[in-house]
Amino acid sequence: MRAPQSSASLKRKGAKRKSYDRVLIVCEGEKTEPHYLREVQKALSLSATNFRIVDCKEAGGTAPQTIVEAAIAQFAADRDYDRVYCVIDRDGHTTFDAAVDRVRSKKLRKGPEAATPGFATFEVIRSLPCFEFWILLHYEFTTHAYTNSGATIRRLKTHAEMAAYEKANTTLFSRTRHRLFGRNGAFARSRQVHAACERDGATAPLTDIDKLLRDLISIANKTEKELVNLWGSAD
Repeated sequence: MRAPQSSASLKRKGAKRKSYDRVLIVCEGEKTEPHYLREVQKALSLSATNFRIVDCKEAGGTAPQTIVEAAIAQFAADRDYDRVYCVIDRDGHTTFDAAVDRVRSKKLRKGPEAATPGFATFEVIRSLPCFEFWILLHYEFTTHAYTNSGATIRRLKTHAEMAAYEKANTTLFSRTRHRLFGRNGAFARSRQVHAACERDGATAPLTDIDKLLRDLISIANKTEKELVNLWGSAD
């Protein structure tokens, strides 16, 4: 794992944090999720000094538990973060459940240099089976229990706009953001999927990417109406 970047190093470079929360996101993916989230960052005008994304290459591996431990190490090197997220897929990983439990039991205490005292928010952003299930919800509502990413991607590609979908796409968010809001949007469908899982006592499929995006929208102090005007709506 690459040595974490400390707040001291940022200060030496002359970087100055903005007044809103500093966010650290550690991703299981090397390209797909980081590219998508950097697009979100740009679309919401979130400053790079407040927003850091670590991919699996920098984290030292793709296993969910590796991602979580990398996030803890990154925070330990810079305890001025207000929010820390671990973006992980279930797919075929054997350490998924242990990684989820680790995040839910771990407390991240901020350092004395932090702008606000106390503990950072530490959350796991799950996708079962994979990140592409979130993209699929932009095009259809489904509670089908896809067993792996391959099956999910094959279904995603049946939709004309996603027929040529490939991982590591650098424009995925901008191509799909008009399908986030509205009664038939991905946000609404993800809520329906979570409700179905709770009702049926199921654990999959589901995704928490909607939760992460809503948090980032809140940090950016944007309203749904404002973003619908900018990005469009599924309705």
